[in-house]
Amino acid sequence: MKISGLVWVACAALAAHAGCSSSSPSPASASSTITDAGSDGSDDGEVTAGDASSGLPVTDGASASPEGASDGDTGTPSTGGCPVSASKHRAAPMACAATATDAGTDAGAACSTSADCGDAGQMTCLHGACSVDQCTADADCPNGGVCSCMGQTRGYAGASPGNVCVPANCRIDADCGAGGSCSPTPSTSGPFYGIVGYYCHACSDACTNDDDCADAGVSCFGGPYCVRDPAVGHWVCGTSCSAG
Repeated sequence: MKISGLVWVACAALAAHAGCSSSSPSPASASSTITDAGSDGSDDGEVTAGDASSGLPVTDGASASPEGASDGDTGTPSTGGCPVSASKHRAAPMACAATATDAGTDAGAACSTSADCGDAGQMTCLHGACSVDQCTADADCPNGGVCSCMGQTRGYAGASPGNVCVPANCRIDADCGAGGSCSPTPSTSGPFYGIVGYYCHACSDACTNDDDCADAGVSCFGGPYCVRDPAVGHWVCGTSCSAG
């Protein structure tokens, strides 16, 4: 006890110089630190299939409504994914040209909301004017979506009336972490509908490029295809081929 007291006195006297402390981390706080270090905050939600009957472009889990796409697989981009060499990827944002429209529509009419535009809900109030386009840039799309230019995303019978917002968890490669790729994905039913979203690649992916699926046994509109399947939350080789 006497020796311990002397040590304590010496430590207290030299605390400012030597940095002695009479306290130490509790087991609970140490355990919390370990748990936090191992957690994974990435958001890899799930989406559901759309309906092609309207003639508007359809995406896996995104409504191609005039107000833009919104689904559970959007929002915070994935980070910390695996570095990959995807042949299809988005290195930088790309603006879409405004789509020319036929006379006799509400195109160009002043509006406050899309409800101010006619044509059976086929138009969007974009930048204060009625338009067949949902967007001309990514910033026009809600929930972190990407603006897909006319012709890139198609709906029933291959219709593509204008630019549309598609769901995404990234907008450019840099959103996917160092060496990552933000790639366009077709529908899980096949590439007939074009681009239905943009997603980062992950370590759990079964494929990165279409030619990785050469042994999958499915050839659809020119060959095999790699697709991000919302049911599993990563990229897999496509197993379906349909059009409509």
